[in-house]
Amino acid sequence: MTDKKISELTQITGADVDDANDELAIVDASASETKAITRGELMSSVSSMSITGDFTVDTDTLFVDASANRVGIGTSSPGSALQVEGQITGTAVTQSPTDSTAGRLMQTGDGGLLETGDPPLLDDWDRTDWPSGLYKVGTSPDGDHPGGAGTALISRWSNSQQTQLYIQHFPGANRGQIWTRVYQNNEWTAWRKSYDTGNAVGTVSQSGGTPTGAIIERGSNANGEYVKFADGTMICTLVVQYTGIDITTAAGALYTNATLPTWTFPASFSSTSSLNVTASPRISGNILCRGRVTSLTTADIKFFSTASSAATDIFVEHIAIGHWY
Repeated sequence: MTDKKISELTQITGADVDDANDELAIVDASASETKAITRGELMSSVSSMSITGDFTVDTDTLFVDASANRVGIGTSSPGSALQVEGQITGTAVTQSPTDSTAGRLMQTGDGGLLETGDPPLLDDWDRTDWPSGLYKVGTSPDGDHPGGAGTALISRWSNSQQTQLYIQHFPGANRGQIWTRVYQNNEWTAWRKSYDTGNAVGTVSQSGGTPTGAIIERGSNANGEYVKFADGTMICTLVVQYTGIDITTAAGALYTNATLPTWTFPASFSSTSSLNVTASPRISGNILCRGRVTSLTTADIKFFSTASSAATDIFVEHIAIGHWY
């Protein structure tokens, strides 16, 4: 190669670059000779590189601020140890909203967090490998389903233990109803319904002795009022005036009524063995009364007086306490 001044050398750019054939001259001082090395050979021989000062690639594609020990990707003025402008893709980030691969960066919407659209769909309640997060639940997922459709929160305590919380969105009568259950020791507990101001009072119900409805039910009809409780207790009450009661039949030192009025309960009891009925007259004087259970739905009222009293009108307070199941 003929010696030339640097200013006379042809610039190699673009398509003219040839890693295999473009040669660089290197002076070997120890041997006092000039050697040639191709561009490709030179670059392949570099196993590491140490740069003092800032390092810039294409202005802001990659920038290293040596004085502040900061790295910027997509910016030439990083404000922290690593600042990335733009989206990150590839296997460094999660691949789906339920991707639980360790070490990956989460994206908006993963696990239902910060999601403004539909969260991931939970299609099988009994799966035990769901990652912790928020989920959408349709009307017919696999597994033990409380019913309706809504959203679910899964909270994992460990690989073998988790809690599921389900909030019904519809049907409308159950909107806002909350259910919970726990997975532990390789089995699920039964779903438990939470109670609040929206469902504490309503229609009580039970299945096999387990309450399935409201905590308290209150009702009334022509026979009085009743209150049912979720544990099976029921209280019936009535205040009524009996008219024309003849308390004229001698019973030792007292007098009683031969014809007994009947109180039909406003709701039926389930057993007479634990059923107790009391009756008290709303008068001052010498008349008393009592109630006697005659069936699951009725009680007779008997009056007593120290003096014979015909065609008497008496207000009576009635209370019956027993069980509806």
